[in-house]
Amino acid sequence: MGDENELQEISNYDITFKEDTEKLAKLTSEFVLNFYPAYMHSNTDVQEMPKEKSLDILKSYHFYRIVECSIYDVDDKFEYFSSKLQKLFITAYAIQKPVCYGIVSNNDKTSLVIGVDPQNGNNEIQTVIEGLLPGIKLEKYEEGFTNNKDKQTGIEKTRYVGCLSGVPSLKIDGELQNKDLSSLMRSLNGMSYTIMILCKPISRNKVQEKINQAISVQDQCFAISKRTLGFQEGASNSTQSTITHTDSNSEGTTKQKGVSMSGALPLAAAGAAIGSVVPGIGTTIGAVGGGMIGLLVGKNITLNASNSKTKTHTVSDGYSNAVTETINSGKSITADIQNGFAIELMNMAEKQTERYKIGRNIGLWDMLVTYSTDSVLASKVIEGSLYSELATGISEVLPPVVFSYSSDENSNDNEHLHADHLMIPKGFFDEESESAVGSLVTSEELCGICTIPSENTVGFEIKESRDYPLSYYQ
Repeated sequence: MGDENELQEISNYDITFKEDTEKLAKLTSEFVLNFYPAYMHSNTDVQEMPKEKSLDILKSYHFYRIVECSIYDVDDKFEYFSSKLQKLFITAYAIQKPVCYGIVSNNDKTSLVIGVDPQNGNNEIQTVIEGLLPGIKLEKYEEGFTNNKDKQTGIEKTRYVGCLSGVPSLKIDGELQNKDLSSLMRSLNGMSYTIMILCKPISRNKVQEKINQAISVQDQCFAISKRTLGFQEGASNSTQSTITHTDSNSEGTTKQKGVSMSGALPLAAAGAAIGSVVPGIGTTIGAVGGGMIGLLVGKNITLNASNSKTKTHTVSDGYSNAVTETINSGKSITADIQNGFAIELMNMAEKQTERYKIGRNIGLWDMLVTYSTDSVLASKVIEGSLYSELATGISEVLPPVVFSYSSDENSNDNEHLHADHLMIPKGFFDEESESAVGSLVTSEELCGICTIPSENTVGFEIKESRDYPLSYYQ
């Protein structure tokens, strides 16, 4: 009989573990969909994805060339430039304006460019950027964006287009990771290509939703991360006989007066009480169901006054006989079973919670890194270089995802259709939509991919010179 009970108990736990596995699979799917949507499309044909007309999008933005930067007595140029760019992105996030940053090379001319929302005037935008990036010299980017054509046929050249989705890391364990685009710019000197980092600010309400989703995943994973398997079996036989005779007499007088009130305040009353101290919080607490508030908010008041008088008389005359026999037998099996997959997902969700809380303060962006070129070699170099910039040393963050295709795949009857200049998903810049292949990154993490070259390179120069106030005269 004991073996049958043990087997039945194990069978019940087997059902529980199957339910945990199904729940964990659902949680994993939701986690990837909410925080790494590009992975949901990693096996999708890129040509089937609805895309914007990239040239129209680029032409609608005001672009400026970052020509040079003047610095003086700067030991770590990368840290210096990163802090300046981070201030720029935090400011842009505060006013909820999208930003484009990248490199454009055409006709043997390479330009480091920054593009901003076209809703404001040109002069005002340039002044603001130069004010946030002191020492930076900007010029209006006049060349624009075009697809090169074959000189003999007049047909657009095959364009190799791609995008990458990933989370760059500016710091690992508090240490800055030195990243630089200057080597990429030098290696592609003379080639025709465009690299653009598209950044759309995420509203603060959506940031809080993401935090809530991550916390929910943590809680559900914690509930199934560890199970205790236990089986107990016991037997007992006891005999007892007792005879007792007792005669007692007692009298007494007691007087008592008092008031006692204890217990928790109702939720609505608790909310009102807290709301009187912290406006806005009480309303939220009063609307929340459950027993937590009852345990945390309450009062206990007791007032007592008493007067008692007692007299007791006892006479005992009896016979007592007791016989006790006890036989015990028991068996116990206990085992803790740990779900490593649930723990791993819980750690990843915890990392997302930390990142988005930082993003709630300094800005959270929907970012997409996209590129195009008319050279197969250049496309491979760009893809590999950008992957290395996006790849992070943080174990709780998934590696980048790469999408690529060529305009030949978009051809019909051997005639090229209008080739994409960049891969921009449909509705990427819509305020309420989330990109299917983008990444959510903080303003600090953005500076791990949007970098100002730390060395002189083609199209950009660093000068050593003092800064003087605007009112200074020689």
